Amino acid sequence: MTALHQVLQTPELLTLVFESAASDERQSKALLAVAACVNSTWFKLATSVLWGQVRDESLNVRALANITRARRQRYASKIKHLDFTWNRDATIHSLFKRLKFPMLKRLVLDNQGGMHNQRPCPVAQYLQPSVEILEVHNLDKQFDQGFVDLMSNCPHLRSFWLTSVGTTLSAKELSGIFAAVQNVRSLILKFTNSNLTGDLILQLSRFEKLERLSVSDRLAKPALFEFVKTHNPYPFRAVESLELTAEPATIVSATELLPNLKVFALSLCSSTNTSFLYRLGAVPRLEVLFISTATQA
Repeated sequence: MTALHQVLQTPELLTLVFESAASDERQSKALLAVAACVNSTWFKLATSVLWGQVRDESLNVRALANITRARRQRYASKIKHLDFTWNRDATIHSLFKRLKFPMLKRLVLDNQGGMHNQRPCPVAQYLQPSVEILEVHNLDKQFDQGFVDLMSNCPHLRSFWLTSVGTTLSAKELSGIFAAVQNVRSLILKFTNSNLTGDLILQLSRFEKLERLSVSDRLAKPALFEFVKTHNPYPFRAVESLELTAEPATIVSATELLPNLKVFALSLCSSTNTSFLYRLGAVPRLEVLFISTATQA
């Protein structure tokens, strides 16, 4: 058997060839589509690469929706990325109900589509154990009742984004979400109103693996972090990167709780008082500092 024949008959080597072909954005789809027609082995490997390495993640959603229901699971099993931010029709989730996505790594959900006939549309099917990155935009009660509970079924989740929730989620509901993602390494919270209480900040301070924390909510009260200092002697132990929107006094209180902070991006709610900046020099490991002024809400 020649080396060429060995490559063409070895699944591991064929996968490398197909992945190399997928790196050419102009020809990858056509090449992999042709390869998928050779035989059953090539079909399995080529379609796995084709569906698993789509760069525009929203294309996976559109393509899957256009496949007949009887064949959808075959392709859903190969998808690694799903992005619903483009979608404004909540009924699309009903097309994927009961499908399994065992290879899914990154999931982006957007609730702008609203409900269908005043009933929540199913999204729980996407929360597979394989998910590592989860972004949820505009989360509210229109999602499945058990959505937060199922988030705890993602043991490999390492990054979680929660954005634009406004006041639709109570402190109790946020606490439940934080409990479900307590092992993440990156947590990004983009709120439009002050949802975070001292108890919630305290809960975040106990995340043992958290390395990056971003909070765009306007944290105007230094007492939030003073509360953490009182109740947790070793807060934010692993955090090395912090992005924070707050008043100067709150920023000082926050940095006192982050002994391992290396990168700090702060957005000032008030730019009139900058005398606090000299206090940042006391942060022992700080290497990079970004400063901007927050726009008025």
